[in-house]
Amino acid sequence: MLRPPYLRYERLYTYHLDPPTLPAIDDPDLIGTWIEDDSAILFFHRPKERLVATLCEQSGATVIYEADLDYTDWEAGREIGPFTVGNLTVAPVWEPGPA
Repeated sequence: MLRPPYLRYERLYTYHLDPPTLPAIDDPDLIGTWIEDDSAILFFHRPKERLVATLCEQSGATVIYEADLDYTDWEAGREIGPFTVGNLTVAPVWEPGPA
């Protein structure tokens, strides 16, 4: 989730944890959590090694992989922009204008 004052993210930091049983995460830099199979993937826009280590200590999880990506690499080089279907316009939160 894009939170003020950010209009877009430059970097994406992901942490893949096993198992996916984690306590609630209240951090302003958290973009989101994705649970898949037997792992949890945490997405941040700033590095969070210390927070992730604490979460692992609390839950018994292990970091199985982590990555630091340019956000455009995560988007696979695709430009994300607004589109309209009927009278509904969907737009990224960083795009100005009605949506």
